[in-house]
Amino acid sequence: MQTTRALRAAATAASLIVLAGCSPQPVATPTPTADGPRSSPTYTCTPAGGGDPYPCTGQQYTDQQRQQVLVDQAESVYKKYFNEASRLYRVGGASQATSALTATTADAYLAAKQNEFASLKAKGLKAVGGNIKLAKMTPNPDATDKGADVGLDTCIDATTVQLKSGDQVVSNSGFAVAGTVYLKRQGNDLKIVDAEERQVANC
Repeated sequence: MQTTRALRAAATAASLIVLAGCSPQPVATPTPTADGPRSSPTYTCTPAGGGDPYPCTGQQYTDQQRQQVLVDQAESVYKKYFNEASRLYRVGGASQATSALTATTADAYLAAKQNEFASLKAKGLKAVGGNIKLAKMTPNPDATDKGADVGLDTCIDATTVQLKSGDQVVSNSGFAVAGTVYLKRQGNDLKIVDAEERQVANC
């Protein structure tokens, strides 16, 4: 009996050992870890007035791209104005604002230029010979502070022309005008509405 009980006890113990060896072991659960620093997209902006590029945010980059589109439009408008102004200087002005003038200018600037070209017409003055050049046209980053949508620093160089009234030479030195022009939306069109300009010796 003792032997049988011992054998049974041994068998039971052996069974427990086997079962223990086959029992599922706990599986290690990965511990969540914080993500490392994520690299943000890199943007490079360039100052509107020129200068060294600098790192900027995505929003700053987008804003600058929109402003560049506006600058491109402003330059296109000013070139059209310049071409018409050059023509009017050559033909001796106009008593009324031309369609090209009203398409590119408005408000105070249109009034000032209309008066200027009407005065040339009344005095019989015209630019003869030489060249009328757009010597400078660059964005002015401070124009928005003055209520404009965009601004341009410009200089028109007509120092090689003669100003004549009929056959009489009024001036052999021509003229040069430099300053900043301000443009704003007028409906769907961008137009020159004001300016700070002055006559200069040259551009």
